[in-house]
Amino acid sequence: MASIRPSFPRLELLTGLLAPPPQPGAESASGPVPSAGRRRDGPISETTHQPRASQQQLNTRSGSGTPLPAETPSTLPATDVVPRALPRATLESLPPELRCLIISHLKGIEELAALTRASPVFYQQYLLDRPPLLRRLLRAKFRDCLPDVYAVHASAALYDASDDPTRPPAVEVIRAFFDEYPAWRGTPRDVLMERCTEAELVGMASFYLSLGRPLMLRLADMFCHHLDPSCRHPSCRLVTPSRLFRALCRFQVYCNLFGAGHRGSRAVAIFEPEEILARFFGRFAPWEVEEVHWVYALVASEFDKVFDAIQWDVSRLHPRSASWARPHIDEPPKTFDLDHEFTRQCLREGTVSRGLRLFYSIPWMRKYDNQSSHENLVQRMRECMVRNPWFQFETALSHLRRS
Repeated sequence: MASIRPSFPRLELLTGLLAPPPQPGAESASGPVPSAGRRRDGPISETTHQPRASQQQLNTRSGSGTPLPAETPSTLPATDVVPRALPRATLESLPPELRCLIISHLKGIEELAALTRASPVFYQQYLLDRPPLLRRLLRAKFRDCLPDVYAVHASAALYDASDDPTRPPAVEVIRAFFDEYPAWRGTPRDVLMERCTEAELVGMASFYLSLGRPLMLRLADMFCHHLDPSCRHPSCRLVTPSRLFRALCRFQVYCNLFGAGHRGSRAVAIFEPEEILARFFGRFAPWEVEEVHWVYALVASEFDKVFDAIQWDVSRLHPRSASWARPHIDEPPKTFDLDHEFTRQCLREGTVSRGLRLFYSIPWMRKYDNQSSHENLVQRMRECMVRNPWFQFETALSHLRRS
């Protein structure tokens, strides 16, 4: 009787698992090494290397007993190759040539300010090409207002050019300034921009971004609300932005040269109203003078509201001033009688002539309606209120209307 040779499939499987992995070049001359899933008639050689079975195959063979299909080279598990992640490209990682191209395509000074504040890389790129870039953007933004913006920066720089920056410019310096002012207005924009230094370009851009643009929107809303209280978002419909910005610039020039100045250091009048009319208001058309007067009226009305809010706090009858040693001889320091009409007019004229920066800071001091913000407003106004009993602005305008 023929001998029956038993087969042990599980033993073959375990033998394939325990065998070492195949080495490169281990393929025999007769062909590839047979896989572990096939039954062979001959005994298993110790040099035969079997591929490892997956855990799912082991569970299927040992648990369910369901016959598995024969494995082919296409069904063998392949080694997973994870590709290297590429670095993420950002706007700041662009080469300098592309960054210059992006900056050169900006449409306005507002876009340039937003980009340089958001990205240190673009800010450094902007510093490398600042003068030509500012010339192009400021020329397109200011147009006919360029001489007036330049006059704002030049009049404010007169304080820094003097020997004592805390004192106002001398009379001769101001008169020389107005001798050059008509030439600036008659100079073409391109020629005037080429004359500007880098510091002057930065100063003009800073004035527009920090004061000019926000005050244009605010004063336009105030003016349109005065004309029509029911009008909402009226700035673009009823007010021309260029004319409003021009009026703001000329008002600031007046404050720098004839008013108390942005430091409030001028305590006496150095020009008569007739000379102010001839050197300043007389150079403008009548409607341009009314634009400047309109800015003055809006600023003065805002300060009137502030005076009403702090009237009791700065009075000499307030409990803060009760400890003053000589109440019957003079007033305590930093107290103002805002109930008196003439005193109120003197303080309003002098405080308005401090300029637009003080006017712009008032809403931030009154942002929150609480005791702390009110005390900040009182303290700030104590420091900034100045008297001007000569009424140069109103007097000069009255002379102009009579002429």
